[in-house]
Amino acid sequence: MNPGFVSYAAKKGLDVFSADAMKKESYKSCDVVVLIDVLHHVGFEREKEILKLSMNCAKKKIKISIKYNN
Repeated sequence: MNPGFVSYAAKKGLDVFSADAMKKESYKSCDVVVLIDVLHHVGFEREKEILKLSMNCAKKKIKISIKYNN
Protein backbone atom coordinates (compact mmCIF):
# COMPACT_ATOMS: atom_id res chain seq x y z
CA MET A 1 0.00 0.00 0.00
CA ASN A 2 1.14 3.49 -0.71
CA PRO A 3 2.84 4.81 2.47
CA GLY A 4 1.27 8.20 1.78
CA PHE A 5 -2.21 6.68 2.04
CA VAL A 6 -1.36 5.10 5.40
CA SER A 7 0.14 8.36 6.68
CA TYR A 8 -2.90 10.36 5.53
CA ALA A 9 -5.32 7.98 7.26
CA ALA A 10 -3.24 8.04 10.46
CA LYS A 11 -3.32 11.86 10.46
CA LYS A 12 -7.12 11.62 10.25
CA GLY A 13 -7.09 9.64 13.51
CA LEU A 14 -7.51 6.16 12.06
CA ASP A 15 -5.58 3.25 13.56
CA VAL A 16 -4.01 1.97 10.32
CA PHE A 17 -0.87 0.09 9.38
CA SER A 18 0.72 -1.47 6.35
CA ALA A 19 2.01 -5.03 6.54
CA ASP A 20 3.34 -7.86 4.41
CA ALA A 21 0.43 -10.15 3.44
CA MET A 22 2.89 -12.98 2.88
CA LYS A 23 3.99 -13.04 6.54
CA LYS A 24 1.75 -14.79 9.05
CA GLU A 25 2.96 -12.51 11.86
CA SER A 26 1.58 -9.48 9.99
CA TYR A 27 -1.96 -10.54 10.82
CA LYS A 28 -3.52 -9.23 14.02
CA SER A 29 -7.10 -8.69 15.02
CA CYS A 30 -8.57 -5.67 13.24
CA ASP A 31 -11.85 -4.34 11.90
CA VAL A 32 -10.94 -4.33 8.20
CA VAL A 33 -8.30 -6.05 6.06
CA VAL A 34 -7.52 -4.42 2.71
CA LEU A 35 -5.72 -6.50 0.07
CA ILE A 36 -4.65 -4.31 -2.85
CA ASP A 37 -3.04 -5.93 -5.91
CA VAL A 38 -1.82 -8.92 -3.91
CA LEU A 39 -3.64 -12.06 -4.94
CA HIS A 40 -2.70 -12.11 -8.63
CA HIS A 41 1.00 -12.15 -7.65
CA VAL A 42 0.84 -15.40 -5.67
CA GLY A 43 -0.14 -18.95 -6.56
CA PHE A 44 -3.51 -20.47 -5.78
CA GLU A 45 -2.34 -22.13 -2.53
CA ARG A 46 -0.91 -18.84 -1.22
CA GLU A 47 -4.14 -17.07 -2.21
CA LYS A 48 -6.10 -19.51 -0.05
CA GLU A 49 -3.68 -19.02 2.85
CA ILE A 50 -3.82 -15.22 2.63
CA LEU A 51 -7.62 -15.23 2.46
CA LYS A 52 -7.88 -17.63 5.41
CA LEU A 53 -5.54 -15.46 7.52
CA SER A 54 -7.51 -12.35 6.51
CA MET A 55 -10.84 -13.95 7.44
CA ASN A 56 -9.46 -15.01 10.82
CA CYS A 57 -8.28 -11.54 11.81
CA ALA A 58 -10.88 -9.22 10.20
CA LYS A 59 -13.75 -8.53 12.60
CA LYS A 60 -15.94 -6.65 10.10
CA LYS A 61 -14.79 -6.63 6.46
CA ILE A 62 -12.22 -7.70 3.93
CA LYS A 63 -11.72 -5.39 0.96
CA ILE A 64 -9.99 -6.90 -2.06
CA SER A 65 -8.77 -4.96 -5.06
CA ILE A 66 -7.66 -7.04 -8.03
CA LYS A 67 -6.10 -6.12 -11.32
CA TYR A 68 -8.58 -6.09 -14.20
CA ASN A 69 -7.54 -6.25 -17.84
CA ASN A 70 -9.94 -5.74 -20.73
